[in-house]
Amino acid sequence: MLDYPFDLDPILESLYLVMRHNQHELPAYHGSQPRRLIARRYLYDEPCFYPYRPMTINPDGAVAPCCAISHMRLDFGSIHQHSVRKIWNSLAYRSARSLFSDRPVADPVQTVCDGCLLYKQRGHRVAAERAGR
Repeated sequence: MLDYPFDLDPILESLYLVMRHNQHELPAYHGSQPRRLIARRYLYDEPCFYPYRPMTINPDGAVAPCCAISHMRLDFGSIHQHSVRKIWNSLAYRSARSLFSDRPVADPVQTVCDGCLLYKQRGHRVAAERAGR
């Protein structure tokens, strides 16, 4: 057991990853509303928490903004090339956070989060892109 100079209180979150073997259970999962997703183009009204709290580090060292990302070209970096701190504060992470924040980032880059259908995004990124900024 590791000895830490501070107390660690774990935070447990329940996530439901839909795969072929469990897709029949989706209607029973709390929060599943496929009609809402189709009508509004996003599922949840709250902002996405993934760019703010968890970081998915895959066995090969690739860092993704959430556990639903499985292709290397969508990753935000690699712990073999950069520190976790540098990846966490990278333009990709800051751009992803700006989608769900009232604080836009200067010169955002497009990330996999731009196309996510789970969480409602703030409109300032869309408005800025339409204005050519």
